[in-house]
Parts: sequence; C-alpha cells; structure tokens
Amino acid sequence: MESPLDEPPVTPRARVFVVEDEAMISMFLEDRLRELGYDFCGFAMRAEEALERIPLVSPDVVLMDVNLGPGMSGLDVAERLRDVSDAAIIVLTAYADAGLVARASRSGSFAFLTKPFDMPVLAANIELVLAKRASEAQLRTMNRRLDRTARALEQRTSELQRMYSLLHTAFEATADGLLVIDQEGVRVANPRACQMWSIDPAFQPDRVGEVLQHIADRLVDPAQFLDTVTEVRERNIARDAVVLALTDGRIVDASFRPQRMNDVVVGCVVSFNDITRQKRTQSALEGLSTTVVNPARPDEFFPSVAQQLAHLLEVDAVVVSMLTPEEGRQAVRTVGLCIDGQIVPSVEVDPNAEPCPSLEADP
Repeated sequence: MESPLDEPPVTPRARVFVVEDEAMISMFLEDRLRELGYDFCGFAMRAEEALERIPLVSPDVVLMDVNLGPGMSGLDVAERLRDVSDAAIIVLTAYADAGLVARASRSGSFAFLTKPFDMPVLAANIELVLAKRASEAQLRTMNRRLDRTARALEQRTSELQRMYSLLHTAFEATADGLLVIDQEGVRVANPRACQMWSIDPAFQPDRVGEVLQHIADRLVDPAQFLDTVTEVRERNIARDAVVLALTDGRIVDASFRPQRMNDVVVGCVVSFNDITRQKRTQSALEGLSTTVVNPARPDEFFPSVAQQLAHLLEVDAVVVSMLTPEEGRQAVRTVGLCIDGQIVPSVEVDPNAEPCPSLEADP
C-alpha cells in the first residue's frame, strides 16, 4: 500500500517558499516538498529577507514560521505580504494559543500548523490552501467580471434612459395625436390625442378598455376604427390614410402601425391628424371652381365668390371690387361683398372722399 508521501499533489508543481529561522528545518522541508512533487522556489531566515524575496519569486504557498528571531515575526511578515503577494500562507509554530491563532487569521493566513507535524498533514494542508487560493482567485475574477458587467449595465441603463427621455419628449411634443393600444385597450395617449378625443390625461391603466370605447363612441362609424385596430394587431399589417368622421363634425386622418416586441405583435400604434380645415378648404375650393366654371347671373357671380372666399379663408369680410372711371373721375365699385357670412348689396365708393364710408351688413 502506498504511503501518502508517494501520492502526487492535486495541484502539480505548485511553488512553495519557506520562511524558517533554522537552516536544518528549511533543508528538511525542501527535501520533503520536492519528494511530494512541489517546486521549492526558495527560503528565507529573516523577515526582511522574506519580504524582499517572496514578491520576486511569486510562490503559490509560503510556509511561515512565527518565530524568526529578533525583529519582525512571521505574522508581521504575513500581514505585510498581503499588499505585495497573493501567496497562500501556512503558519508554523512550536506553540499555539487563542490569541496567536486569532492574529494569524487576521493576517490573512490560510492555515495554522503546530510543530512537530507529520508531512502527510502538511501536504494535506498545502492542497487545502491551494484549493482555497484557487477559489478566491476565481471569486476575484468573477467579482471583476461582475464589476465590469455592472458598469456596462449602468452605462447601458443611462443610454436607455436618455433614449427613453428623447422618445418620450418626441411622443409628448408631436403635433399628431398618438395612441398605443394593446389587447386590453388604450395603454398610452399623448397630450394631443387627449385633447383631440377629450381623454383625461390621468386615466388609469385599469380603465384602458373604457378609453378605447370612449373614442369609438365619438365616431360616426365606430366599427371602422375598432375593426382596423383588430386587423392591424392580428394580421401584422399597416394601414394609412384611414379617414374617420367624428360626431361633432371633425374629420381626422388616421395611420395604424403594429407594435412589435421580439417580432411578436403586442399592440397597435395609431396617429391622428385633424384634417377638418383641409377638408373644408377643399370643399370650398371645389364650390368656388364650380362657380367659376358654371357662373350664375353676372350680378350673382362676384357676391357668391366673395361669400365662398370668406368661408374658405375663415375671415369676417371679403370685398371684390373694380375701378370704374366715370366723367374724368375714378370710383371703386364693390361687385362682391360678404360680411359675417352675409352677401351685401354692391356700393360705389369715391376713393378721394374723406372719410371713406364704412361697409356694414344690413341688419
């Protein structure tokens, strides 16, 4: 049966340094360590010598005698080595008490052996401190990685916060009304949408279904809107130029886009543009062009043009006039006059007269 001395160490060729004030013991330990398969990388007999050599040879394990003669003790050396070496330290002493053990622990020592000791016990302790040292090194590496990951996450979080702030500002400031609609109802509405649809900006998430129904109730054809929302969500398609008529006479142009997360449609984003004035202008222009192409009697043509221009431009009065030279003087004759939406009979005005007569609609 093989003795423990014949068994190779778990960690091959670990480097061991000995700090011992007795040369014979250092030589004995050197021989035994080599027999055990360790790489004996040096020894020191005094504290100052140990502090100088150990950082240079970078051992994995230091066997540290407590009593090193006059001056610093082995525990003093162990405490100072913590700043310059990551070697695992095994404290060796001829006597032990609670205070010594406690100080050895505070110094960062990995193990504590009382002389005399058997070599198999020393070998076992060397392997234990090597395993502990490897675990601590691995833990330090993991901590460094975690620190880097935490810093990267912090930076990414900051970037996402800035991006969210930018998107939120754009969402709030856009002139179009915007709604985000999920399977339950309206989840988010920007200020313009709240204004267009008379939505309370502070609506609660548990009322999202009510908000969606509130919007539908304000439409001439609610099904057109609700069916389009469902179509966009279920078929993952976009819809543009959907004209919606409101019960109060307004007209909005709506665009629908599916909202995706990880290639899965989770909702629908709807933008609204109030085109009421545009539609009214278009209608007025069409009426005006009809008047020009198919004029009524001459005395009705210009008044009709004035009335339609007033409606088109949304102004209180429009005057269509012409200069009429008569007997060496010039006069201004209104051939079309509309005030407050009412056609006013034509009048003739002398531009040289003071003051110029006012134009008022008949009561």
